[in-house]
Amino acid sequence: MEKVMEDVARKHMGVESVQKYCEAHELTLSGHPWNVDSTEEAIKTRILIGNLIMTFKSKGWEVAATLDVSRKLDDKTVFVFRQCPPEQQQFAVLGFHWIDRIRLIGGGEGRETLKQAVQSVFDVPGLLEEDFPNGDSHEWRLKGEPWSGQSGSDERIAVH
Repeated sequence: MEKVMEDVARKHMGVESVQKYCEAHELTLSGHPWNVDSTEEAIKTRILIGNLIMTFKSKGWEVAATLDVSRKLDDKTVFVFRQCPPEQQQFAVLGFHWIDRIRLIGGGEGRETLKQAVQSVFDVPGLLEEDFPNGDSHEWRLKGEPWSGQSGSDERIAVH
């Protein structure tokens, strides 16, 4: 699986180095994919993760769980895989960004259906500011600042 992981990373992100670290196979990726400032870089990182999960599934490994060992800001999620029957599947990522955005990445042939499903949630008047394509993704900007963590009327958007 090390070679599979390396090939996917080279294709979608770029790899600076490969090494053995304790019992692990470690890749140093190009750039700083876990600490990105631009939307383009963030999308590229999520495409990498989606393609890794999709490729592992095609080789007979699926995500069983994700773990956050600590809650530090610079801590990363750990994906735990388990064996499964190999299966070709597309991936989709639905993420919450900035203080007011939802972003859909991927979806393969079902992307339009996924977009319509997300859009249907925003059919409540006063909830959606705008929706627009953004490179390899589609974004919806919500009114207010629902992901800011501030109390107030914007909380109803986050709850919805």
